[in-house]
Amino acid sequence: MPYLAGQRLSHYVTKRGGIGVGKLIALATALADGLSALHARGVSHGSLRPSEILLESNGPHIMECAIAPRAERLRGSGATWLSPERYRGGAPSPAADVFAWGAVVAFAGTGRLPFGPGEPEEIADRVASGDFGLDGLPQGLRPVVGRALDPDPDRRPSLREVTGSVFAVWRAEGSEEDGSPPGGARRSAACSNASGTRWSRPPGCRR
Repeated sequence: MPYLAGQRLSHYVTKRGGIGVGKLIALATALADGLSALHARGVSHGSLRPSEILLESNGPHIMECAIAPRAERLRGSGATWLSPERYRGGAPSPAADVFAWGAVVAFAGTGRLPFGPGEPEEIADRVASGDFGLDGLPQGLRPVVGRALDPDPDRRPSLREVTGSVFAVWRAEGSEEDGSPPGGARRSAACSNASGTRWSRPPGCRR
């Protein structure tokens, strides 16, 4: 594995708190793009969480893409990021990745665990009942993140819907925040302009 300089999203948010709306929109778009690229190859990540996202100067990198660990290995430390069906031992799936995307974006935007602290079983119960908190998340992102965290995989949005919804939030909020030109640019460039970083480039995957 090549050496990657950067900071894990989990460490960054723990030290600094929730990230601003521009960077959050760019991060959310980049993660959705990276997961979409995996799904196009017939692969689901299965264990997306802040500790597996490396923030580099040229964009975030999703790590551990090659082989999704069994759900049993993730229950202790990863109950927050596991969809109910994954927690019960289900196989990785695009819908489960969408759930994890929502949990990661909620954490990155608020600086808090979306289902609160507690023992894995307590967190899993809240996950299964849809008992999450999004206070502090930019208002425009709450509907799509809330849908992503739905306990029912059939009610979660597709990654295409996720990307469209986040881009719409950028047009409504991000462009007003820094005066970047609206919608005429490609989505990745738009998010990059909104954040002032290159985070919007689809993240590469590293083993």
